Amino acid sequence: MHPQHQQRWLISIRQLEIVKEQGIKKFHDAGKGICHQIMSEYAKPGMVIVGSDSHTCTAGAFNSFAAGIDRTEAAGL
Repeated sequence: MHPQHQQRWLISIRQLEIVKEQGIKKFHDAGKGICHQIMSEYAKPGMVIVGSDSHTCTAGAFNSFAAGIDRTEAAGL
């Protein structure tokens, strides 16, 4: 395996370990769908939703308040 690919693989493995250690239930790894597509499974009327995708506001179709925020802002949540 190319060293660069190996490093990415190790980072992905560590991320999954952190998700498991922290008991995160609604984690979607890369390749599971785009943020605003996955959000449609969870959006409910009256919710406040933020996402690091400019299409996050489409969750408003589920009668929720949704806003796209910068990735730096999202990291602070």
